[in-house]
Amino acid sequence: MKKRILLLLVAVITLSAASYAQGRRGLRINEVMVQNDSNYVDDYGLHHAWIELFNSTYAPMEISSVYLTNNPDKPKMYPVPLGDVNTEIPPRQHVVFWADGEPNKGTFHLSFEL
Repeated sequence: MKKRILLLLVAVITLSAASYAQGRRGLRINEVMVQNDSNYVDDYGLHHAWIELFNSTYAPMEISSVYLTNNPDKPKMYPVPLGDVNTEIPPRQHVVFWADGEPNKGTFHLSFEL
């Protein structure tokens, strides 16, 4: 019985340490497009500046409560919303945020422009 409890405790500690180590260290700003004249278009068919975040890990990454900004004096300008199912980046995948100054258009539209 003691052996099982010890084994369970070691497993819990190991899994906790692994998930803590994962953290958000694998999150990268992969690409930034400031002048978007003919590249990607948003959900509304418009060309806007965009920022691409990349999950460089081999596990899904939740990015809720991460902040994006265009002003170093205001580092918490745009918080990625909590509880949105779209804010989990699959392993080795990316997500694009539109820097159009229109956050009311949806989760991936920032409150600032580039």
